[in-house]
Amino acid sequence: MTVYDCNHCGFIYDSFNGDCKNGVPENIEINILKKSLCNNCGMSKGRQKPRIVTPYQGKEAELYDQFCGQADIHAYITNSDLVKPISLLDIGAGTGRICVPLAKAGMIVTAIDDSEEMLAKLRRKQEYNNIHFPVIKGNILDCDLPNEKYSIILLSDGFLQHVPEYHNKKRLFEKLQKNLAPNGRIIVEIFIPSQHQWEQTLRKEQMDGIELYFTSKGTLSLAQKKMMTTLDYEVYKEHISSYRYRIQRELDLILLDDITFILPDKLKVLLINRFDQTSDWGNFHKDAIIPEKPVQKYWTVGGYPIQNNKSGLVSWWRIEIGFR
Repeated sequence: MTVYDCNHCGFIYDSFNGDCKNGVPENIEINILKKSLCNNCGMSKGRQKPRIVTPYQGKEAELYDQFCGQADIHAYITNSDLVKPISLLDIGAGTGRICVPLAKAGMIVTAIDDSEEMLAKLRRKQEYNNIHFPVIKGNILDCDLPNEKYSIILLSDGFLQHVPEYHNKKRLFEKLQKNLAPNGRIIVEIFIPSQHQWEQTLRKEQMDGIELYFTSKGTLSLAQKKMMTTLDYEVYKEHISSYRYRIQRELDLILLDDITFILPDKLKVLLINRFDQTSDWGNFHKDAIIPEKPVQKYWTVGGYPIQNNKSGLVSWWRIEIGFR
C-alpha cells in the first residue's frame, strides 16, 4: 500500500487499493498512470513522493504489549555458540519486549527505535526492573551507532520487512556488519504468508473489565512482492465499543532465498530455523519438562503484526547471519 502524495497539486494515490473514484483497480503501480487521473500534473514522473509510514504511536504503541506475545525470548538466552558476556543491539526494540528480559538475564544491551512512544514504555520497564542500558531514538538507516562490536544484532518481528526498497536493505546490512563482532550473529525474523489474504483476531480482557481486541488483516501482492496490512484495535467497556484505531502498513514480502542477495560480500547465511507453532507441543520450549502432566517452563507464542500460532496463516522464520 504505497501511498503517493503529489508535491505539485496534492493528488493522493494508493497503489495497493487503486482509486475507486477514478476507476483504477487494485495493484496498479503509479508509473502506469502517467497522463491520466490528474489534469494538473498528469501524474508526471518525479512529482509523486511515497508517503513515509509513521512510527508506532497512539493506540498501537499503547496496546502493543497486550498482543505481541513472547515468541521464544528464551532462545536468545540459551544460544551457547556465543562468547560471553553477550552484547546485544536490538534494532526496532519498541517497548523492550525482547531486550529487557535479555538485559535481566545478563546481556549487555543497546536498544534503538524510531518511536518515542514505544521507547517511553521501554524506559518505564527499565525503571521498574532497575536495569540500565543505552536507548537510542532514531532511524537505523540515518542515525549514528555506538563504536561497539555486538555478539547479536537483532531485527525481530519482521523489522526488515518494514525497510522499503532493496537498496535500503542492502545499505542496512553494510552498516550493521561494521558493528558485528567477529563471531557474532545478525538474527533476522521474517514471516511469510501461506495465502493471499489472512485475518487474525486476538482478545485480551484486563482486570478492570475492559476488553481489548486486535485484528490483523493482510493482503499479498505477489507481483509487487508486497503485503498490505490493516491493523484494527478496538476497546470495549461494559460490552460497548468505546474506541477504535486503525493503521495500515505496507510490508515487503521477503522469501528465504532473497536474504542472500541482500547481504554484502563479507556476510553469509549460517542457519535458517522455522519457529512458528507446528506441533501440539509447539508452544512449549524444547527444555520444558513433559511428564504425564506437562509442565510449561516457557510459553513461546507471539509475533507482530501476526502471531506465530497454529493457525497456519503464516510461517515465521529466524535467519542467523555471520561473517564468511
